[in-house]
Amino acid sequence: MIKSISIQNIALIEDLNIDFYNGLNIITGETGAGKSILLNAIGFILGEKIGSDTLRTGASKGSVEVLFDIVHNPRLKEILALSGVEVEEDTLIIRREVTEDSRSRSFVNLHSVTNANLKTFGEYLLDISGQHDHQSLLRSQTHIDLLDNFSNLQAQREELSSRVLKLRELKNRLEGLKSEEEDKKKSYEINHFAIEEIEKSQLKPKEDDELGKELEALSNFEKLNTTLEAAYRDLYGQDHSVIPTVEKIITELDKINHFDPDLEKSSSDLREGLYLFENVRDTLRTYKDGLDYSPERIEEINERLELLDDLKRKYGATIADLMAHKTKCEEDVLKYSQDNQLINQLSKETEESQRDLRQLALSLSKARQKQAKLLESEIEKELKFLGMDKTLLKVEFRYVQDDNSFLKVSGKGVKIEEKGIDRVEFIFSANPGETPRPLNKIVSGGELSRVMLAIKTILTEMDEIDTLLFDEVDAGIGGETAFKVGKKITEIAKRRQVLCITHSPQIASQSEHHYLVEKLEQKGRTKTIIRKLDETTKVKEIARMLSGEELTEVSLQHAKELIDKG
Repeated sequence: MIKSISIQNIALIEDLNIDFYNGLNIITGETGAGKSILLNAIGFILGEKIGSDTLRTGASKGSVEVLFDIVHNPRLKEILALSGVEVEEDTLIIRREVTEDSRSRSFVNLHSVTNANLKTFGEYLLDISGQHDHQSLLRSQTHIDLLDNFSNLQAQREELSSRVLKLRELKNRLEGLKSEEEDKKKSYEINHFAIEEIEKSQLKPKEDDELGKELEALSNFEKLNTTLEAAYRDLYGQDHSVIPTVEKIITELDKINHFDPDLEKSSSDLREGLYLFENVRDTLRTYKDGLDYSPERIEEINERLELLDDLKRKYGATIADLMAHKTKCEEDVLKYSQDNQLINQLSKETEESQRDLRQLALSLSKARQKQAKLLESEIEKELKFLGMDKTLLKVEFRYVQDDNSFLKVSGKGVKIEEKGIDRVEFIFSANPGETPRPLNKIVSGGELSRVMLAIKTILTEMDEIDTLLFDEVDAGIGGETAFKVGKKITEIAKRRQVLCITHSPQIASQSEHHYLVEKLEQKGRTKTIIRKLDETTKVKEIARMLSGEELTEVSLQHAKELIDKG
C-alpha cells in the first residue's frame, strides 16, 4: 500500500509531502484545484510518459517519490529480486525525476530502472480505475486472470502451465535431436563402414614395420645369400678360414704358454674370441638356412602393405591410429543408437504429454465458460446496485488458430499457451440495443470506474494488489446511487487500501481519511496543496460539496447527517 507521496515542482505543486493510510482515503477539492496532478504524479511512478511541460514554471527539475509497504505482496518481491532490486523491511521507494530538457530518471530503492521496469512493478502495486493508462481493466490480457481468480481455477491453470512448459521442453529436445538426424545418419553409415573395414583387415600392432623388414629381406635375397655364404666360408668353410686358423693357433700356444704368463693370457683371449666367432658362425648359418626366396610371399606382403596404406590414407598415419579411429567410430555408432532410442522415448513422452494436455486444456476451457456465466450474473447484480441496471457485461471467448497444433476445436487447430487455449475479454454495453464492445472502447470514465468497482467488489478477496485508486467513479450519478457506490467502495476498503478522487458528497462522507486539494496564491504565484482534514474540517468540506462556497447551518447539518449515515 501507499504510505506516503512526495512531489516537488510538478505542475502547480511546489513542495508536497503527504501520508496515506489503510482503508478508505477520500480526496476532494474544487474543479481545477489540482486533483489530477496527484493522479498524474502516481501515473509517472508507474512508468507513464512525462515531459518538460509537467514541470512547475521556472523549475529546472521536478520529482515524484512514493513509499510503498509491500509486506503482503510476495509475488512483487519475487519480481523485484529477479530484477536485482533489494528490499529491506518490506519497504519500496520509487522515485522519478524529470528535467527541463524532458529527460527523466527512475529509481527503485536507489537502483536505476527503466520505464518498462516501472510498468511491470506497477501492475503489482496498485490499480487505477478511470480513464487512465494504468487501468488494468483496459488490458484485455488481465481478464482471463480475473475470471480464473473468481472461478478458483488457479490450481488447474498452474497444472496446465507446468505441462505446457514440460511439453515445450520435450519438443525442444526432440527437435534438437531430429534437426541433426540426417547428418548423424550419414555419419553413422560412414563410421559403420570404417569399423567393418578395419575389423576385416585384422590389424596387428606394428605389423607394417615387421612386413617392411621382411619385404626388404626378400627383395635382397641374392645379395644376402651370397654375402652370408662368403662370410660363413671365410669364418669356417675352408682350411684357412678364421675359426680353424684360430683353433690351430690356440693349439700351438698351449704348447708354450707355460713358459710365460703373458702367453697364457694371449691363449685365453683367443679362446674368448673363438667363442664369439663360433656364435657369429651359428647365427649366420641359421639366418642363411632360414632364407626362402618366394615371389608369392613378396606379392602377398605387397598386397598387405597396400591395404594398410589405403587404410592409413583414410583413417590415420599408423596402425595405432587406425585402431584408435575404430574405437572412436564404435563410440559414435553407440551414441547414434542411444540418440535414436532417446528420440523414440521423447516421441512417446511427447505424444503422452499432448494427450494429457489436450484433456486438461479442454477441461479448463469448459470450466471457464461455465464460471463465466456466473461471473456475468454477479457483475450485472453489482452494476444494477450501482445504478447501471440497463448495462450488459459479457465474457467473450475466442481461440487463436494454429494449423500445426495437436489440439483441435471444431476440427481446427488451436494455439495452446501457458494460460490455456482461451483468449478472454470482457465486453460491455451501456445501453439496451447497443452491441457490447471491449472495455477500452468505453468513453465514460465514470462507467468504467463503476465496472471496475463491481468487479473489485466480487474479486477483492482473490486480488493480490494492495491499493486501488478510483477516479470519476461518481460521474453521472448522485443521490442514493452515489451513496450506494460509496458503500461498495467502503466494503472494498475493509480489505484493501483505497484512494478515491470524488466530487460526490455522498461518497466523500464515508471516508476514513479525508484529504482536501486546494489552489492558493502566494507571492504572485499559484500553487496546489493537499491537507488532511480532521472531523470538523471534514464536515465543512462535505457541506461545501453540498451547497457551494457559502456554508449554512442547513448544509452543515446535512453534512453531519451524511457522515452519520455512512
